[in-house]
Amino acid sequence: VGMELNNGGYVPLFALANAGVPIEISALESSLAWAVILGLLIGKPIGIFGLAWLSTHIKGVQFPRGVNKSVFFAASILCGIGFTMSIFISGLALKGDELNTAKTGVLLGSAVSAALGLFLLHKFLPRREEDVINPEGSEYPAS
Repeated sequence: VGMELNNGGYVPLFALANAGVPIEISALESSLAWAVILGLLIGKPIGIFGLAWLSTHIKGVQFPRGVNKSVFFAASILCGIGFTMSIFISGLALKGDELNTAKTGVLLGSAVSAALGLFLLHKFLPRREEDVINPEGSEYPAS
């Protein structure tokens, strides 16, 4: 079965190609790169999930129907894909080698956030079978 490369595939590839991110493994020796990686991978989910959790316990707010804490946590990890804005802010704050190090951290942090978030969503979302009609009109079960 072939997979179409649509906007979900072209846009990230376009952003990556035009980000001017020189991937340097030596950047991982820098505390700056690790600060960016950990900020995206741990900081964003703590802030987003933490405030949502706090709201459910203090204000009596409820998650939408079909969304539980596990699914929301997985989605909060996906928020670490702060690729474009993170590189923009890095460009305003840093120059030269520090900028390249931060960009490498953004790229790696975003990639790990994407992979981990998708893995957790796959694990936590319920599976269901339903009939789907393709553009030609024939029915086949969704998986």
